[in-house]
Amino acid sequence: MLTIAQLLEPLCRYRTNEVVVTSMSSVHPWARLSQHALDLALPDSTMDDVADLALGIALARPDRDVICLTGDDSRRGTLGSLSTILSAHAMNLTLILLDVRPLEVPGRSSVTPSRVNHSALAEASGFDQVFRVEDARKYAQSVPDMLSLTGPIFIHAIVQSGNNTLVTKGHTKDILQLRTSLAESARRVLRALDLD
Repeated sequence: MLTIAQLLEPLCRYRTNEVVVTSMSSVHPWARLSQHALDLALPDSTMDDVADLALGIALARPDRDVICLTGDDSRRGTLGSLSTILSAHAMNLTLILLDVRPLEVPGRSSVTPSRVNHSALAEASGFDQVFRVEDARKYAQSVPDMLSLTGPIFIHAIVQSGNNTLVTKGHTKDILQLRTSLAESARRVLRALDLD
């Protein structure tokens, strides 16, 4: 299993001008690594919301690659999101599903890992580019190749729980790295994409 840092650090290192949309447990760690104008943090969103927004950005700007980091407590939305992405032919979208094991949700005890094989589900849905990542070294070496592929791309990342800083509704203001509001963050990304 990867730590959240082992997942995000190589992605940040090889990221160029992609829009990066983060949610839940990826928000805080990504904000520590990147303060790029094309970072959009959605801490209070579900997988469907985040993937749909990332898809909308990808469709609005087909010349710009979009990376969407999602998962955690929103895995039930996987099938619908995958179908929507495929039907839209978003060739510039990479969906990274964080499969946190065991899932930690504030106020609840750890949740048993999903028995759903998200990689197989993505393949069965029609994704041509599907990766399951668990080994930190192999993943770090493969990031440049994965980012150079034509999408849509699905990456199923098995991430160990602990210190993932899951951000949930109402806790956004407590994170110092998230210096701007969601509205300000969205305006900044829209300006950078010339969509405002």
